[in-house]
Amino acid sequence: MACRQKNNQTKHYRTFRSGFIQFIDQGVGIPLEETEQIFSGFFQSSATKSGSGGLGLSLAICKETIRLHGGDIWARKNPKGQGSTFSFTLPLPINKD
Repeated sequence: MACRQKNNQTKHYRTFRSGFIQFIDQGVGIPLEETEQIFSGFFQSSATKSGSGGLGLSLAICKETIRLHGGDIWARKNPKGQGSTFSFTLPLPINKD
């Protein structure tokens, strides 16, 4: 199942014991060497040219929230340098019927 909004995509899947969600954008992309750093507090990607990158807290807050719920989050640069894909997993409750 996928949801589409403008040029961005959101995909979500249910695996055996976790949910998997992806956000795919068509922005400037994230340099490969920054895919881990962008989840640090107050970090702004060098690819942001407009100066409107904010405080650099949003992804750090996302990472900590997802981690506290037992999940994981990561990012990768899309092929051909067009945008980035942000993915995360969260554990799902298991029915013990």
